[in-house]
Amino acid sequence: MNTGSFFDLNDKTAIVTGAGNGIGKSASLTLAAFGANVVVSDLKPEDAEKVSEEINSQGGKSIALACNVTKDEDLQNLVKRAM
Repeated sequence: MNTGSFFDLNDKTAIVTGAGNGIGKSASLTLAAFGANVVVSDLKPEDAEKVSEEINSQGGKSIALACNVTKDEDLQNLVKRAM
């Protein structure tokens, strides 16, 4: 899935919030295309899961997590799971 050495994110992990739709989804797909492992998070877990499945089906690596960025506990869990 990696598109070359111009912007190589192999062995890097990206956390994207609001990744279930729109700009967040596009960012997740792009980061994965450049080799990043992507933590796809969204308030709606079903939306995050769809994006994660798309990344994985294209040969990328991702996980989907529900996250409300206004809650410290959710953010701490997000980072903990990403690590």
